[in-house]
Amino acid sequence: MRGEEVKKLHLVKVLSLSLVMSLTLAACGGGGSQGTENGGTTSSTKSESTDTSDSNEESKESTEEGSEAPDDSSSIEEGLEAPHYVPEEPVTITYFGWENELNFNILAEKFNERHKNIEVVRYPNPIEGDDQLTKMAASGELPDVISVFNLGSAIRNGWLADVTPYFKADPIAEESSYMNIIDGITTYDKLYALPTTLYLNALMVNLDLLRHNNIEIPEYTWTYEDHEKILKDATVAGESRGNVDVRWSIDFYPATYANDPVGRYWFNQETHRFELGKSFEDIVNHFDDLLAAEVSIWEHADKRGKPWELEEGDPEREKQEQARHQYLLDAIGVDDDGWAVGKTATHAWEGSGFAWTIRDQRYPGFEYDHYPYPMNNDHPYDEPRYGVATDFAGVSSSAKDPEAAYEFLRYLSYETQGFLDRIDGINNYDREAYIEKYDFSDEYIETLPEDPAMLFGVQGPHVNAISPANTDVAREAWKEFHPIGSPDATPGHHYALDHLENAYLDNFRAYPGYADAANYIIENIWSQVIEGDMAPGDIAQELEDGANQILEDWENDIKAAVDAQ
Repeated sequence: MRGEEVKKLHLVKVLSLSLVMSLTLAACGGGGSQGTENGGTTSSTKSESTDTSDSNEESKESTEEGSEAPDDSSSIEEGLEAPHYVPEEPVTITYFGWENELNFNILAEKFNERHKNIEVVRYPNPIEGDDQLTKMAASGELPDVISVFNLGSAIRNGWLADVTPYFKADPIAEESSYMNIIDGITTYDKLYALPTTLYLNALMVNLDLLRHNNIEIPEYTWTYEDHEKILKDATVAGESRGNVDVRWSIDFYPATYANDPVGRYWFNQETHRFELGKSFEDIVNHFDDLLAAEVSIWEHADKRGKPWELEEGDPEREKQEQARHQYLLDAIGVDDDGWAVGKTATHAWEGSGFAWTIRDQRYPGFEYDHYPYPMNNDHPYDEPRYGVATDFAGVSSSAKDPEAAYEFLRYLSYETQGFLDRIDGINNYDREAYIEKYDFSDEYIETLPEDPAMLFGVQGPHVNAISPANTDVAREAWKEFHPIGSPDATPGHHYALDHLENAYLDNFRAYPGYADAANYIIENIWSQVIEGDMAPGDIAQELEDGANQILEDWENDIKAAVDAQ
């Protein structure tokens, strides 16, 4: 570990150089536009392409597997990762991902500048997700690098290549990755994808509401007892409630209540099985008590109907809408979003919610912070555990140059430079310059806001998702990241970034069958315990057996697909 002074000097140097590069890029065009035979679209600029044949000739060197690429320091900021693989001949890599056009164009341009003989171009944004990939696979047109919504399905369908050899051969891979996350997505000792963005599960705490009610501001190491007291003390009839949608927190409690290595939904990260023991009974009973105490809104509102499920003009819909309207007035004094208007003390966020934080900080009128889910007093950790959801991408099984494809995948994942390029493009957002520079469609231009802070609402969470790169430079750069017009990240964000090595993977999209099994557990909790009269201990074994059978069925299919490769 480098000393703090060295780290800070390094960061200043890196960010300063990145700023200069971005300002230069925003002011002038560069790079070329080149179509592909299989329908890809380039990250083109509006300037004409230049002849790069001379430079390509000079770089016709390939590295042996596991060796570092030739020094290319002329285009790499000092101290950051150089390209690992340089193909002997020029190759075009196609990418199918979630990034919006602006974000992709910035990344592609920077990547193409730094990687000799590799050009990455983009397929149109996926609209149908994995369904679209299914159609492309059936026609033999899978792109070289693909983002996947469900990793298990992608492996079962044979879309992804095993990238374990490339990961193990890369000298920076393990030291620059969160290996707790990498281990969590390894399937039968094979690595089929890498995380490209991280989203943290957390609680948002309204600090002003706590102060107004003379409630002590908790530490980040707060316990369940602390959380329960806050929820009850903040619940004042006609004024405020402790939480919004407390039901959506029940699935995160096992990871901080039960002992390691249990994660979300009582899923054991080591055995890959659900374990519904004593903690299951304790947690479900705890939530049943909270609901009975009416510390949260919406759960009880739902008992007054779900008008959105009824047709417009239906008299029953109008009746239910009025009932919900009156309920909110009675509960928090306003008929509005309880959290947005500062009427609830806490708010559960999952997945991408944490990544939208900087946009959400523009809520007017109250100060808030992000907190990890509270711990059990008997928890074996000194610090809380965060749940980490991820976006995934991998090298397709039909990639024409898998090593070149992996070079772009690592850039999207654990390579620090890729993350710096991502946030640098937003920090230096200039709408008119980007429109002039890139060949955007008229429809897309209409979505580009004037205010860079609004990028998070219009362009999606990917522009500011936490970096998968586990390096000092990446963490510090994320802490410093805030577009013009947006406030700094909360102290809770900084705390979270410093404790990601203690995080557990939210397996909802990563482990085969996990989503189906988890939904089976939760649906039965609500139907049989919360809304019924069943004791959690009476159904625990039944739910555990049923969920694990769902996993086993999926695993058999996945293993057959892996063995067939």
